[in-house]
Order: sequence, then C-alpha cells, then structure tokens
Amino acid sequence: MTEVQDLAFPVGLRVDQEIADGGIVLGDAPGLGIEVDEERIVARAASGGWSLPSGPHVRPADAGLRLAPQAR
Repeated sequence: MTEVQDLAFPVGLRVDQEIADGGIVLGDAPGLGIEVDEERIVARAASGGWSLPSGPHVRPADAGLRLAPQAR
C-alpha cells in the first residue's frame, strides 16, 4: 500500500514509474527507476526556489503544538 499526495515527482528526480489502476507501474530503468539529477537540484537551490516550503506537510509557523491543560 502506498499513499500518493501529489502526482508530480520532486524536483531533481527522474522517475521511470507511473500510477495506474491504483498501483505503481515500474518502467524499464534499473531498480525502482529513480535517478537523482544532482545538477538540477544544485541549480534549483542556487536560484532560491526552495526558500519557500510548500506541500501538504507544511504547517504555519504560528501553529505550534499546544498541550491541553491537565486536570487537577
């Protein structure tokens, strides 16, 4: 089982896979078909493109954890 939150693959990864019929279909590349493109990652980091986080995992800075008061 896998959870897919976004059908776009991360910047800097070449992925020879596709989502079809509720599963992951591997392509012809070796292993899982994932290749890291280090040059693209470095270029993106240098451009400042990662200075603003995004995605469903990002929590607003002021949304810190608040514990419920304990009963006395």
